[in-house]
Amino acid sequence: MRRVVWSFLLLTLLAPVAYGDGRRWVSFRNEGTGQSSAKQVPVTWAPNRGIRWKASLPGYGQSAPVVWEDRVYVTCVEGSNKEKNLILALNLQEGHVLWKQELVSSMPAANHYMVSRAAPTPVADGDGVYAFFESGDLVALSHTGQVRWQRSLSRDYGAFQNGHGIGSSPAQSADRLIVLIDDRAASYLLAIDKKTGRTLWKTDREPASAWTSPVVWKRGRGMVIVSAAGKAQGYDLLDGRLLWQAGDLTGNLIPSPAVEGDCVYIGASVSSRSASGQSAAESNCCLKLVERDGKVEVERVWQARKAVCYYASPLVYRGYVYYVNSAGVLYCLDSRTGQEQYAERIDSACWASPVAVGDRIYFFGRNGVTTVVRAGKRFEKLASNTLWTAEDAPLPEVSYAYTPRGATAPRAPSAEYLDPIVYGVAVVDRAILIRTGTHLFCVR
Repeated sequence: MRRVVWSFLLLTLLAPVAYGDGRRWVSFRNEGTGQSSAKQVPVTWAPNRGIRWKASLPGYGQSAPVVWEDRVYVTCVEGSNKEKNLILALNLQEGHVLWKQELVSSMPAANHYMVSRAAPTPVADGDGVYAFFESGDLVALSHTGQVRWQRSLSRDYGAFQNGHGIGSSPAQSADRLIVLIDDRAASYLLAIDKKTGRTLWKTDREPASAWTSPVVWKRGRGMVIVSAAGKAQGYDLLDGRLLWQAGDLTGNLIPSPAVEGDCVYIGASVSSRSASGQSAAESNCCLKLVERDGKVEVERVWQARKAVCYYASPLVYRGYVYYVNSAGVLYCLDSRTGQEQYAERIDSACWASPVAVGDRIYFFGRNGVTTVVRAGKRFEKLASNTLWTAEDAPLPEVSYAYTPRGATAPRAPSAEYLDPIVYGVAVVDRAILIRTGTHLFCVR
């Protein structure tokens, strides 16, 4: 029976996939796909053209917005020790705040640029929105802002000891949230009932520091796919059992995996080598899931020669996979063979992950410049769009200074971490939501 079930799963992995309602962007990378079925999405804009509204946000946040029909949800933290966790709902059409929910953090920590600040992206469904914070606080809210349930993972399972905070965003299925904690103190994968907030299963992992997000692949019985800290793994969605594992990866600490058909595409972001000599470029690879004797096994189909990621996750779309490195070089590879189609510089390196809509791909530069290219094997730049000018750039509203352990004076951030920075996006019919630390833009 188990062999029949997994044979069915692998067959259904090959089925065509629909990427949801164009009125919704429900989680980080829209269910991990980076794709949207939205219509009439803007192609060009400028500071004085095409920006419908700009909202100033309280505190600071690095999460992406999510959209459920006419509501945009975004999270922030506030206070010198991130004492407050904030969830806001804004009207999609005009950008005014519909409600704000303020929660006391169960694990305050210094508020500065070297640690995550409201980094996990929330998820939304028909019942409401679910927000997770690096303090370990997890809360379910109705679409009108009422708290349905609330709990603290740091209180339940121990305080986090990751030097740069927790950055993993939750994933979801119809009835459960999936939360990944990769931490020096304890690492685990958790399934939580969306109705009640109780733990359905908890699978322990080897302690490690990583900031990637899981992907729920909703085919057959269902699978949770994780790429982090030198390994890629697949877990049973219903009971948390480890189904397969691939090692000898390096640099897969921030980019999250992309999944299409029976293949998992790994993103890695550094140039160092693993203990066995595996380079980060070679860790940007394609893993194929194969069923043998009732078990899921993994084959490495190809590995890149030059292509690496930075903070943005890889995007697989219409037969090609796209990677952007720290210098803003865009690599396009054939998704079946790994053969490089082109390597071209775009307007900026990206912290937000790219989005595919129709025949276009949007690359949201950390500096507010969005490069739009045509999807496919040939590089064709369609637009270069700016959100602000030097005179009206959104400035930070909190102090960045921090004092390293053993130092006697605060240290200012390097240029890489200076605001404004584009952290995350959402794409729906006729609109693109772009988030910096302190502001949310709506392009229409």
